[in-house]
Amino acid sequence: MTLLPQKSPLIMIFYTDPSHGWLAVSRNVLLGLGSLALAISHFSYQAQALVFLEEDCDARKFICVLTGAGFELSFIDQHTDQPSVIRSFERFNLTEAEKASLTANCQAGITQLLSMSREFSLYSGVYL
Repeated sequence: MTLLPQKSPLIMIFYTDPSHGWLAVSRNVLLGLGSLALAISHFSYQAQALVFLEEDCDARKFICVLTGAGFELSFIDQHTDQPSVIRSFERFNLTEAEKASLTANCQAGITQLLSMSREFSLYSGVYL
């Protein structure tokens, strides 16, 4: 994951209705975070180039990744007293090509970590 230095907080929109909430995220940003996209549940929704991450699990994962990488986040709340139109959107689903690409990248990362681990163990005199 490559993240650029940040000069100001990332402003994100958080949509809520009387019973639930979703964080709007660019699909490209989500895919750019790698394996996180593989962990998004079917409780999130998608429409065009946006993914609406459900608040209880998926949005928290996304926020943890970004804040863990040093990003400061700022939220704009958009509330409706009616059931949100987001509920009518298609459930989040990766395309087969996206799944294949993300899985291959994860496997390459694991292979690289194992290689680094073995290399380190040779220098330390301990083989893993």
